[in-house]
Amino acid sequence: MMRMDRNELRRTGTSLKPTLQVGKSGFDDSITRELDSQLEKRELVKMKVLRSMGPASGWRKDLEEMVRSLKAELVEVRGGTVLVHRKKGTSRGKVRMAREQSGSFPKGK
Repeated sequence: MMRMDRNELRRTGTSLKPTLQVGKSGFDDSITRELDSQLEKRELVKMKVLRSMGPASGWRKDLEEMVRSLKAELVEVRGGTVLVHRKKGTSRGKVRMAREQSGSFPKGK
């Protein structure tokens, strides 16, 4: 993604309200499925990661792995607020099947 596009997505994201919350259970299958569903409906999704997950340094790697598995891009992580983008029409395809067979992402501490 070009820098100008990322800045535009960040500006758009400031007016969005978080539509997904991640708590103690971490980035499990239900969160992955819900994020995938929301990205199908709209290209830009704002998530709130609750303090119970700990500092971003503890859960960021899991977040990046989940976003990558959805063929999406992590636009911004600011505190516990996360902005994720995926162009419409981009599907998980084979990644979805492989992901569902392998189990869930690790839970946060």
